[in-house]
Amino acid sequence: MNTHRFGLSLIIVLGLLILPLSASAGWFGQGDRTIELRHGGGTLEVQLIPDGGKALSLKQNGSHRWAFDGSTADLVGGSYSIVVRNRSSERLKVVVGVDGLNVYGKETIVGRANGDTGSILSPGEIRTLQGWQMNHSTAQRFVFSPPEWSEGEGRTESHIGLIVVQVYRERRRGWFGLRDQAEERAPEEGRLEAMSRKAAPRPQIGTTSGDDVASRVRTVHFDSLTTYPEVWAEIDYGRNVGRAYPRRSGELGLTITWTDLGSLIVDIRPGSVAEAAGLQAGDVIVRVDTENRPSPGTVKDIVNAKRRGDYVFVRVQRGRHELSLKIRCNS
Repeated sequence: MNTHRFGLSLIIVLGLLILPLSASAGWFGQGDRTIELRHGGGTLEVQLIPDGGKALSLKQNGSHRWAFDGSTADLVGGSYSIVVRNRSSERLKVVVGVDGLNVYGKETIVGRANGDTGSILSPGEIRTLQGWQMNHSTAQRFVFSPPEWSEGEGRTESHIGLIVVQVYRERRRGWFGLRDQAEERAPEEGRLEAMSRKAAPRPQIGTTSGDDVASRVRTVHFDSLTTYPEVWAEIDYGRNVGRAYPRRSGELGLTITWTDLGSLIVDIRPGSVAEAAGLQAGDVIVRVDTENRPSPGTVKDIVNAKRRGDYVFVRVQRGRHELSLKIRCNS
């Protein structure tokens, strides 16, 4: 019997109070915006959906690997959800790791049924994971961030910029409650590529924690048919480069000018987001989101690209000290 611990108990998400089922159902069947993981009992579908946007385009580039086909820099500061759908006739255990950390409690993913907590999905069920589940009623939103802000920083650096999805099928019981003795189909050597991953170039982005949201969970029993996942996906969302600078209307309330180190803050508007965040005239912005030594034009473009409620990640030089700030944008 497998047990899957969250603190001292087993858990499964009952409902993440986000969107109605009808809205979620419309996201599927969009070609390369949906990953289909086929197993012996059917298919698990996976999508990554930024708030207020379409599911990310993900292209397969290996037997278990997909990569984001777009500009990573454009994602920074926005919240997102991971949506999974069980298109099979049996219950599944689905384990999801973001930057190497299980979405339940931020524990390190180990890649075994008895070592990782997962969501139990009934046939046809859709589950929307908004963030890391921190207790039985609260989750912390997923927010795309510069890699140094990732929750995996200092713990799982080689997995920053990666999302891992593992699928386990349930061991069925026959007459009189006897277990199905079917041979395990996932060999012990079929471990996740991410678990034995060698050091890779540092990603452009990772995932940090955002606001708390309501998310109820409860304990259930699940007896996995296999020790290791039958199918899995490693999604590289963090290493594509480039920037499109979509035009929106984010604003911090700064007047800035160019220096050799970056952008010097000349003035801060009273009552602005910048003032509330603690920025001061004389600070030099040496990094904004993923851009080092940004020009005033780059700072303006990045901030203008933010939606209301998005974050901007700023590193400033103040005298001999550097400060790192995560600032919520107005628009």
